[in-house]
Amino acid sequence: MPGRINETYDQMHDYDIASYKVDFENMRLIITACSGKGDICDIIFTGLLAHKFENVGRQNILFDICNISTARFLDEYKDELPDWLTYMFPINAKDSIECKKMLARNKYKVYEINSSIGLCGFVIAQAIEIINRQVIE
Repeated sequence: MPGRINETYDQMHDYDIASYKVDFENMRLIITACSGKGDICDIIFTGLLAHKFENVGRQNILFDICNISTARFLDEYKDELPDWLTYMFPINAKDSIECKKMLARNKYKVYEINSSIGLCGFVIAQAIEIINRQVIE
């Protein structure tokens, strides 16, 4: 597969996804995940452009989140991209070449969400932040 993985966020391995919220007005997507030990983290994507999730069910267990190269993303979704672009998804571009340039120009990154069970897909945003919260017992 062309391209590469730029960075892997695997500290949430085997965390259950409790919820996710998309805030289009503030361009954020927040995933709240919990470990079996009661640890909670918020995975916050800022500068949100687009996301696509599949296999969302009642049980969704994270494997990892990877920041993948734009080239890898475009290759992985090369069959779907022409149809998506007719609906201006993920960005208003005429083809994959223009899409790649626009993503780079606006400093967007592609975050691939991999699961052990359930929710998987990608988020296109400018940054990711992971906030660990303490559970008060």
